[in-house]
Amino acid sequence: MGVYYRREQVTFTGETREYTRPTESGNTFSNFFCPTCATSLYWWGSRDTSRIGIAVGCFDASEQLPPDRSVYDCNKQDWVLFGGIPGFERGRDSARTR
Repeated sequence: MGVYYRREQVTFTGETREYTRPTESGNTFSNFFCPTCATSLYWWGSRDTSRIGIAVGCFDASEQLPPDRSVYDCNKQDWVLFGGIPGFERGRDSARTR
């Protein structure tokens, strides 16, 4: 789960490792993680390079950042329930699931 910001609003310090993979749409998605414990820290995609996602677990008050949508419901476990927030099958531009 992530919180998104405009890239110019964010500055990172410390060492990270990067893993970039192709997406189904033909773009790329880069995930940056801790080189010691491999925890995902932040990510961005080539489709929209103006935004960066930061893992909610990186914030001290993560309970104050509830989700407002689910964007890849095709991979969601059946026991995960999101209540009344919008859901999307395969990304935010795909078919709605709720």
